[in-house]
Amino acid sequence: MKPKKIQPAVRFLVRRACRTGTARRADLLRFYPAAQATHAKWMNEAILIAPCIRRKGAGSAACLAYIGGPLPIWASFECLLTELEGDAGPEITGVLENELPIFITRWTRKTPLDPTALSKIIQAIAHEQAIVIRYVGLRKEEKARLRHIYPAGLERMGDQWRLIGTDLDQSGHPLRVFVLARILGFEAEISPPQNFVKPGIADCSERIPVHLNSALTSDQAVAIAHELGIVDGRITINSRSKFEFYRRFANQEPGRDIVWPLLEIQKE
Repeated sequence: MKPKKIQPAVRFLVRRACRTGTARRADLLRFYPAAQATHAKWMNEAILIAPCIRRKGAGSAACLAYIGGPLPIWASFECLLTELEGDAGPEITGVLENELPIFITRWTRKTPLDPTALSKIIQAIAHEQAIVIRYVGLRKEEKARLRHIYPAGLERMGDQWRLIGTDLDQSGHPLRVFVLARILGFEAEISPPQNFVKPGIADCSERIPVHLNSALTSDQAVAIAHELGIVDGRITINSRSKFEFYRRFANQEPGRDIVWPLLEIQKE
């Protein structure tokens, strides 16, 4: 039997009670206005699916309170961070802005220079259509040029959004990554080559050995191993992003034909 779908208002109640300690009818009225009887029904459903909360009080003064015990996975604090990364609002997270101020630092733009390009790229992915874009990489002396690609999907890496697609200009149609912000224009939709086989872009990961910097203290080493997910001296990383990972966290130097660093800091 298929499990019953949990109403958004019920999820809100459970998340708020678990994450802030209590969830009141006034909280429901803010985001999910309804009759008192409906609110009472939602509270009853919340108690049934989350044994870690209990009702306190009665009538309009009733509230749900966290009494201890394991949280539902979708109401955990780990999931809260994921929700916040997705720009979820308090009606989803159960936590008000004044209760948990969030400051987001963004260094880069997410979208192509051509404001119409993103919608056309997404439509091409959905309709399995090959495209031509005007793109500029970071090789020395490189200028923007037309790239014939079969777009397979989007990828978010840190604060950078990228387009994953096969390079139709190269033999064997290798998988390539194109930073969205470096797409200067969308040129056209095209037909893929004859006998073209749609690529799979399932994450291809590797477990690679890593060595922590010997200058780290023991506490620093523990923290960094946790931060980077190092287990038994190895780290699992997406093959497609290995170079960027090494460049950020290790001593990987870009190739000699790459313009790097991108900024030159001048003292005033």
